[in-house]
Amino acid sequence: MKYSKDNNYQPYPLDQVCHIGYQLCYSVKFLHDNKLTHTDLKPENILFVDSDFDLVYNSKKVRM
Repeated sequence: MKYSKDNNYQPYPLDQVCHIGYQLCYSVKFLHDNKLTHTDLKPENILFVDSDFDLVYNSKKVRM
Protein backbone atom coordinates (compact mmCIF):
# COMPACT_ATOMS: atom_id res chain seq x y z
CA MET A 1 0.00 0.00 0.00
CA LYS A 2 3.00 2.27 0.45
CA TYR A 3 3.38 2.65 -3.32
CA SER A 4 -0.23 3.76 -3.70
CA LYS A 5 -0.10 6.28 -0.86
CA ASP A 6 3.28 7.70 -1.89
CA ASN A 7 2.03 8.00 -5.47
CA ASN A 8 -1.13 9.90 -4.44
CA TYR A 9 -3.20 6.79 -5.27
CA GLN A 10 -2.49 7.05 -9.00
CA PRO A 11 -2.93 3.79 -10.94
CA TYR A 12 0.02 1.71 -12.11
CA PRO A 13 1.15 2.43 -15.68
CA LEU A 14 -0.15 -0.13 -18.20
CA ASP A 15 3.31 -1.56 -18.93
CA GLN A 16 3.80 -2.28 -15.21
CA VAL A 17 0.33 -3.87 -14.97
CA CYS A 18 1.20 -6.16 -17.89
CA HIS A 19 4.52 -7.14 -16.30
CA ILE A 20 2.94 -7.79 -12.89
CA GLY A 21 0.15 -9.85 -14.51
CA TYR A 22 2.70 -11.93 -16.41
CA GLN A 23 4.70 -12.60 -13.23
CA LEU A 24 1.56 -13.60 -11.33
CA CYS A 25 0.49 -16.05 -14.05
CA TYR A 26 4.01 -17.45 -14.28
CA SER A 27 4.23 -17.96 -10.51
CA VAL A 28 0.82 -19.70 -10.32
CA LYS A 29 1.84 -21.95 -13.23
CA PHE A 30 5.05 -22.80 -11.36
CA LEU A 31 3.04 -23.74 -8.27
CA HIS A 32 0.62 -25.88 -10.29
CA ASP A 33 3.44 -27.58 -12.19
CA ASN A 34 4.81 -28.60 -8.79
CA LYS A 35 1.36 -29.76 -7.61
CA LEU A 36 1.04 -26.89 -5.13
CA THR A 37 -1.90 -24.58 -4.59
CA HIS A 38 -1.91 -21.05 -3.20
CA THR A 39 -5.19 -20.83 -1.31
CA ASP A 40 -5.12 -17.13 -0.48
CA LEU A 41 -4.49 -15.20 -3.69
CA LYS A 42 -5.31 -11.52 -3.24
CA PRO A 43 -3.59 -8.17 -3.90
CA GLU A 44 -2.50 -7.82 -0.27
CA ASN A 45 -0.41 -10.99 -0.62
CA ILE A 46 1.65 -9.74 -3.55
CA LEU A 47 5.21 -8.98 -2.49
CA PHE A 48 7.26 -6.55 -4.54
CA VAL A 49 11.03 -6.99 -4.40
CA ASP A 50 11.71 -3.29 -4.80
CA SER A 51 9.30 -0.48 -3.97
CA ASP A 52 11.27 2.25 -5.80
CA PHE A 53 9.23 4.13 -8.32
CA ASP A 54 9.36 7.25 -10.46
CA LEU A 55 6.70 9.83 -9.76
CA VAL A 56 5.16 10.98 -13.03
CA TYR A 57 2.93 14.03 -13.15
CA ASN A 58 -0.37 13.44 -14.94
CA SER A 59 -2.36 16.65 -15.36
CA LYS A 60 -5.51 14.67 -16.20
CA LYS A 61 -5.46 12.92 -12.80
CA VAL A 62 -4.94 15.93 -10.50
CA ARG A 63 -6.92 15.65 -7.28
CA MET A 64 -8.35 18.75 -5.68
